[in-house]
Amino acid sequence: MPFTNFEELCNGFCEIAGFPAPHLEADNKGAQAMSVRLRGVYISAIQSNSSDSAILVAEFGVMPAEQAVAGWLALMDANLFMMDVDAPRFCRNPRNGEVILQWTCPLLDVSPTEIYRRVTQMVEVALLWREDPLMGGDAVSASWSTTAPAAGSRGSAILTAAARFSLFHQDICAALGQEVPLPLLETGDCTFPIRLEALNADVRIGHFPSRRAGVVFGAVPFCAPAAGQVLQRAIELMDANFTLMMDRHAATFCRDPWSGEMTLVYATALEGLDAWRFLQQLAVLAQLGRRWTDAGRDVGQRGVQLSLLAVE
Repeated sequence: MPFTNFEELCNGFCEIAGFPAPHLEADNKGAQAMSVRLRGVYISAIQSNSSDSAILVAEFGVMPAEQAVAGWLALMDANLFMMDVDAPRFCRNPRNGEVILQWTCPLLDVSPTEIYRRVTQMVEVALLWREDPLMGGDAVSASWSTTAPAAGSRGSAILTAAARFSLFHQDICAALGQEVPLPLLETGDCTFPIRLEALNADVRIGHFPSRRAGVVFGAVPFCAPAAGQVLQRAIELMDANFTLMMDRHAATFCRDPWSGEMTLVYATALEGLDAWRFLQQLAVLAQLGRRWTDAGRDVGQRGVQLSLLAVE
């Protein structure tokens, strides 16, 4: 049964996991939190700013210095493979440099049993990472359940989702004043670029029905960083993900492993999606992306807060 109360959810989780009733501590804003240690991995549950979600945080440890470049890029790749409406994300704690896996869980959508399942998954991935900090995105994403339909209804769900995305594609073109294309007949992966003239920005919209049938993705690609700046850029963007974790629907900084581009990706449910609202959200992300590109590095608190306020 879902819980609307953060304290009740934590009590239920601890009972299932075999821990004593938790002692919840509140910060100066009144947000509550608790921490437990499971199989050597510290897990925290933090009440969100809006008090409607529990944010699960798993502490993996410090990235080995000799594997820093490849290691942070591997986690950014994993963020792309895991991307979904309800998915965990890797980030970096700017206070101590540790690798963090974060999962925002709306209280109305989860039960103590589901929280225990998610925590168990996070612990498993933390232990895998400690053995191999360079584990690939495919290996990480295989650990998470997805929005893919059950086998019996898979074909029908893919066809339905493809038809919805075709109509959404037409709505996007109409909203931009572009020629409305013929319906898309493909049920495979589909991406198309759009130009936001007012911002002088290019973004991409994608749908991957075989993996995420009910999800639409928006992406703001950056150019790949120069060879000598890869580590610095990766750390900056993973620090930004740490700040973004307080918002359930925030975008996530990822990397495209095929092109090497740093990418800001947003996922939202396809059903009932309004084209204008989606374009407004992409415009906010494009502004943040352009700020990062123009400055070459600044994705600090001010830039992140822009997306927190506008991307919901």
